[in-house]
Amino acid sequence: MLSHWSPSTGVARLVERLPRSSVSLCRTAAAPPLLTSHPQLFPSQNCPQQPPRGIMGNAWSPPPNCLQIELRGGGKQCDCGPLRVEEYTVANDQRVLARVSGEEAREYIRGVNAHVAKGTGKYRWPICGCFACFLLGAALFGVMMGVFHEEKRLRCEARLCSRGEDPLLLPHGKPCCVFWCCGEGMDGGKHHHELPARPYNTSWDVWSSEAYFGIDERCSLYHDGDEHRPEDHTPRDANYGCGSCPARLSDEGECKTMFEGPAKDYEVTWPLLFLIPYLLPIPFIIFFICASACAVPRLYEEAFEDWRARGVVTHVTYQRGGKHSPNYLRLWFPPGQSVQPVITGPVVTGQNTFLVQVPPGSHAGQMMQVTSPAGVPMQVQIPAGMYPGATFAVASPAAPAVGVVEGVSYAEEEAGEPVLQAKVVPEREW
Repeated sequence: MLSHWSPSTGVARLVERLPRSSVSLCRTAAAPPLLTSHPQLFPSQNCPQQPPRGIMGNAWSPPPNCLQIELRGGGKQCDCGPLRVEEYTVANDQRVLARVSGEEAREYIRGVNAHVAKGTGKYRWPICGCFACFLLGAALFGVMMGVFHEEKRLRCEARLCSRGEDPLLLPHGKPCCVFWCCGEGMDGGKHHHELPARPYNTSWDVWSSEAYFGIDERCSLYHDGDEHRPEDHTPRDANYGCGSCPARLSDEGECKTMFEGPAKDYEVTWPLLFLIPYLLPIPFIIFFICASACAVPRLYEEAFEDWRARGVVTHVTYQRGGKHSPNYLRLWFPPGQSVQPVITGPVVTGQNTFLVQVPPGSHAGQMMQVTSPAGVPMQVQIPAGMYPGATFAVASPAAPAVGVVEGVSYAEEEAGEPVLQAKVVPEREW
């Protein structure tokens, strides 16, 4: 009889002594493979382990004496409520439970959240009020501009002259206007768009005569069918630009609108005054937002002052997040005070698993060192969706069976080959 052999070693040595062509092994009670070879629980044996991700993708991980808490609210993840700490994150931390009870920790965190909400509330309500004024001013400005504003143009203060009617020869009190489209070379009078005095005893259409003006000055009657004119454009209105002058038709210059008679610039600008209630709240919104952001670190320091005085924490720091990263609160514990992964719950009968609690400062995908109820040290990877304080099940590795091989015999041949059978019995004192 052989002693102090493991089943796998004993059978292997017996097989080496037998002819390989005439022996095949049957299934025996060999020890199961170690759990460290499991590809899902231990990916580091199959692929390189990636460093844990920190804030904004950096490979920063809190040290053992630091508890990093992801804050809720503050406009992150569509949560516009005040900044707050989840109670379970602090109440389940072993470094906190070493000095205060879980119920006291939860009650304390409720007070911290209330203190921060009250401190930021005096800024939050003014921000909401200014934002409401901004929206109201924007709506009012849009309505006033759409209803009352009129773009700058030329407008005749009297009527338009009929064909052949001369505005300079009409009796006093019955003036009219004529709009012309002239080349850029035509110089105006007092008004840039007012035609100068006509030569004595000339007709109203003298501006289109080659006898007096060159191609870059000559005029033609203003065409009122401009497709770019505003909707409130009346027959007594004319745009500053036109396109029917002789210079434009010959591709030798640009045109501009000019007039004879009582015409002047016209524009309705008083609706622009409503820009004041529209834009005035913006600097106040920026001021209150900055003031609120600057007050948050101070509020957390005040809220944790009692724990700092009692030695539960040494200090707290607030890390403001970015556009795509959350806000963090970090609790710093006395040096040397750290926490190890905690195994919770008994072994589930028949399932061969045990529960492991995620330690503070850890995150999904990170490797952690635990010891099974059987005393086997092992590394496990925190599954996706887990957070500090959460628990998950881990398959318990069975301790390698230690026994002896008692008796070796040949069973009936299967497929023409003899089958080796080995009986494994627990090791005992001999």
